[in-house]
Amino acid sequence: MLDSFDFPGGFDAVPSAPRWYACYTRGRHEKRVAALLEQRGIEHFLPLHASTEQWSDRKKRVLWPLFPSYVFVRVDPRDLTKALAVNGMVAVVRGGSAPVAIPDVEIENVRRFAAAIEAHGLEPELEPCLAVGRRVHVGAGPLRGVEGVVVERRGRARVLVGLQAVGRGMSVEVDAALLQPLDAHAEAGSMRLAA
Repeated sequence: MLDSFDFPGGFDAVPSAPRWYACYTRGRHEKRVAALLEQRGIEHFLPLHASTEQWSDRKKRVLWPLFPSYVFVRVDPRDLTKALAVNGMVAVVRGGSAPVAIPDVEIENVRRFAAAIEAHGLEPELEPCLAVGRRVHVGAGPLRGVEGVVVERRGRARVLVGLQAVGRGMSVEVDAALLQPLDAHAEAGSMRLAA
């Protein structure tokens, strides 16, 4: 089902610069949708992480989406319907009647997060994106430069990195000694992801 757009003033009033949007896909269609977007020349991002799965006769390394049922596309808002026309795509995430654009820095932070967990074999856990919690900057280690929210669970400190637009986040365990409160971190050009 394709959504119609309700932009005040019509499409002519829409900014023409390409922006990132979170698009909801059918369940387990993320990779198929990404392949179709690639074929159509539509810029997209499907963050993946590897997991070892036990099958009846063997173990297999499988790539799973970090954000199940979501693919991110970067298009001119007027071209969003072309992305939504891809088989397996369901809708764009909206705030009220308009699609919600995701800042480039949030997508870059997710890229950094995905690269760090893959490079260091960290195991992320899907979490709801929290509105409360301490925002921190990871100062060292494999997640250096990532910002997120500290989540205390069963005595373990975990850093949650999420996308507000989709209401989801991923968390990994981080040594609390590596975390710096965000207000204490004033590095220019730092990447932030809303939680």
